[in-house]
Amino acid sequence: MLKNREIFKIPYSHYSIDNWEEKKSKILDQLDDKFTDYGDYELPPYESIVRQNISNELIDFSSYLDFPLSIMCMWYERSKRSHRHPVHNHGGAGFSAVMYVEFNPEVHESTVLYSPYGNPFTGALMSYRPDVKEGDIIFFPSSFLHEARPNESDEVRTIISFNMFDTQLLFAKKDELFGDKADEAVKRIAERAYDHTPNYDK
Repeated sequence: MLKNREIFKIPYSHYSIDNWEEKKSKILDQLDDKFTDYGDYELPPYESIVRQNISNELIDFSSYLDFPLSIMCMWYERSKRSHRHPVHNHGGAGFSAVMYVEFNPEVHESTVLYSPYGNPFTGALMSYRPDVKEGDIIFFPSSFLHEARPNESDEVRTIISFNMFDTQLLFAKKDELFGDKADEAVKRIAERAYDHTPNYDK
C-alpha cells in the first residue's frame, strides 16, 4: 500500500537574536559606511564579533541539520535609497545566512527567496519573503536564488551575510577545524554530503 509522502525537504531556519540592542551596537561599530565590503576579505575583522553574538543560533542550526558548519566568508551590505541586490545565489552547496542589522519592517522589504522548482499545479515560480524584524537571522541553502529588492526609503537597510560549509574547504582545513577527530569528521561529512538518496518511508 502506497502512502502520501514528501520526497524532498528544504532546510530553513529563522531566529530572533536575544539581547539584540546590546549586540547591535557592537556589530555596527565594526562596519564602514559604504554599500558593501564583499570581496575585501575571506573572513573580515568583525567576523569573530558576529560569530560570538550569534553562537546560540549557529549551534542550534547545526544541531537541526546534524551537520558541522563553519563560516567560510562574510560580508555586509548597507542599502541606502534605491540600492538593491539582483537575483543571485551563493554557490551550489552549503548554507547561507542573512542577519538583519538595521531593518524597519514598515519601510524595508526582507530578502525574497525563490523556490528551486515551480508550483506543481501551475508551473509558476514560487517565492517566499520571510516576515522579519531587526535582529532576526535566516538560514537557507546557498543554492537558493534570492534577491534584495530596492530600498524605497531614506532609512539605511543593513544586513550581514555569510556562507557556511563548502565541502572542499572543510576537507582542506580538516585538521584545523576538527583536530584529532579530523578523519572521523571527514568520513561523516562525506557520507552526508554525497548521499543523494531521498529519505522516505516505503
